[in-house]
Amino acid sequence: MRNNEYIAKEIITVLENFDNEFVEKIPKEVFDAFKKLSKDCTKTVNLDMSKKLKDQDISQECKDFISIMYYYYHANDEEKKELISKWNDNDIQN
Repeated sequence: MRNNEYIAKEIITVLENFDNEFVEKIPKEVFDAFKKLSKDCTKTVNLDMSKKLKDQDISQECKDFISIMYYYYHANDEEKKELISKWNDNDIQN
């Protein structure tokens, strides 16, 4: 299991490699909270830029946080409906 500091570092690393348009929609306080939490983490997060987010070797928690940020700060109404449907399907399968 990965600790919260490492998960925060994963999130920051992923966001630093996202399109600026996406990152700029995330409130600064949210971004800063992850930065503060990750500042003492000495582990390295490696991303393979040829892979999609879902295929990266990062924690499920990181992927979940990125999905939630997408939902709240970037998705339009139709995308939000699709995400909720997928999340509900995942809950049923698990």
